[in-house]
Amino acid sequence: VCATCVACGGTPEIPTEDPFEEEVDLNRTQIYVFNYDGGYGSNWLLSLKQRFEELHKNDVWEEGKKGVQVYIDPQKNKGLAAGTILDGRDEVYFTENIMYYDYLNEGVFGDITEAVVGDMSAYGDAAGTTIESKLTEEQKSFYGVTDNEGETHYYMVPHYSSYMGINYNIEVFDMYGYYFKDGYDINGSLDDMFVRPNSSDKKSVGMDGVAGTDDDGLPITYDEFFLLCDYILEAKHTPLTWAGNAYTSYLSQLVGALAVDHEGLDQAMLQYTFNGTATSLGKIQGGKFVKDSQPTEINANNGYEIFRQAGKYYGLDFVERLAEKEGIKNKYASLNAFNGGYSHMDAQEDFLRAGNDGGKTAPIPMFIDGIYWQNEASATFTEMTTSQGDRFSKQNRKFGLMPYPKANYEEVEKARTRAANGGSLYTLYDYLNSGCFMKANVAEWKKPLILDFIKFVNSDESLFDYTKSVGVPKALNYTLTNTQKAELSPYTQSIFKLREQSTILYPFAQNTTYVDNQTRFGQASLFTSTVSGRTEQYCIRAYLDYGTSAEDYFEGLYSYQKNSWPVK
Repeated sequence: VCATCVACGGTPEIPTEDPFEEEVDLNRTQIYVFNYDGGYGSNWLLSLKQRFEELHKNDVWEEGKKGVQVYIDPQKNKGLAAGTILDGRDEVYFTENIMYYDYLNEGVFGDITEAVVGDMSAYGDAAGTTIESKLTEEQKSFYGVTDNEGETHYYMVPHYSSYMGINYNIEVFDMYGYYFKDGYDINGSLDDMFVRPNSSDKKSVGMDGVAGTDDDGLPITYDEFFLLCDYILEAKHTPLTWAGNAYTSYLSQLVGALAVDHEGLDQAMLQYTFNGTATSLGKIQGGKFVKDSQPTEINANNGYEIFRQAGKYYGLDFVERLAEKEGIKNKYASLNAFNGGYSHMDAQEDFLRAGNDGGKTAPIPMFIDGIYWQNEASATFTEMTTSQGDRFSKQNRKFGLMPYPKANYEEVEKARTRAANGGSLYTLYDYLNSGCFMKANVAEWKKPLILDFIKFVNSDESLFDYTKSVGVPKALNYTLTNTQKAELSPYTQSIFKLREQSTILYPFAQNTTYVDNQTRFGQASLFTSTVSGRTEQYCIRAYLDYGTSAEDYFEGLYSYQKNSWPVK
């Protein structure tokens, strides 16, 4: 539904013994757990399994049995049919790209309200803490279903976070001075814009406007980002790489992420709620985006107007520039970045090994992928640590998730003003619709045990356990202590720092237009455009194959959505 290829990698490390090869213990009561074993893997469940089994080792749920066995079923299949779930052995599911209301209408879900609203202090959380208290208002509105008596019921809770972004190698940036210099002249020469390695040059302040923070020297506008790419080219390094076999979906996700960040939570949510005032609609005039003189009220009947948002154009334009070509040679990205035989694992390995292979290759400073990439690349981290030393471990290497640059300096100032008034610098787009649920036809006597397991998995201790294992946040509101953060890899720490400066968009809503047309509002469909009689889901394919411009693609996006809008 959402063409992402995120979960292609599987559990990355290859242990000598498979920890999931386990016999069913007939002396204990089982909880059968399905886990989609993609980019986030399944290893995170092992610690939770051990702790939960220890907690309940003396409990009796069935006559003649004592204790609980959490039996983990790692699977690559995420698109499970209702019958497959209801007829299968597994009882608790962790998976992604779930059509929540479709599954609900098909009778797949069991009611987990008791787990969601129940106090979690028994697991070390502060008294009064619930899973529900860790949900955003947006999540509560979507997952909370009101019955005829006005009571709210929950049938699923969010699982992992998923942001697509530009990852960067901090060590390479430090070594080569790939940071903007304080007081640089954007109209000057490239060499004068950037700090000199091992010099006293000060970095420019980053998006937060404060000197001495992690974003110092990083590009704050799209133009600055491409100046950085040009400077990296001067050093004869390839600025970026990404998965060639999934470049269409990865770059489409990047367009969506940039669009959401530009619009902010309230405006971006209009493409799911179709209820509110759109303030950034416009059209292209003279090669530039020109905003409408008046805002537009959005409803189900004219929801297609949202596809004239400024953020969508700027995101499309960014990716067109990213794919810029010089003759037949791609300018900024690795030659493999458009090669169908170049996998996400290949790109991750190149990002990690380039410049660290005895001088055979030059470093690749940046890499476009989802935040799960570091977990997917665990095997490469392990091999490099074994062969080259501890400094190549996941814990010791320095990578960061680059804060999204803004379309222009005006947007930078808006973001800084917003943050100064208690708002956020960024808006993150969590695109995978991952979740945890209990199937409907679990035996009644076992439901309390499974509900307890769901609460346990979402306790503060378990959330940290998950974060430390996988290296990404859960899609819930929770904080970590400084001591806990210090246990995380530099890359995971950078994700949390960006998260703390952001609001988060979860791409769903409860209105009829969205619920009845959920597949239409997946990422690929959101950027489907008709240009010169061709309908294309992926802008990058139109740019490369047909020479389509971002301007034409943007105009075709609105045309396609208006002509095919589901509400007439």
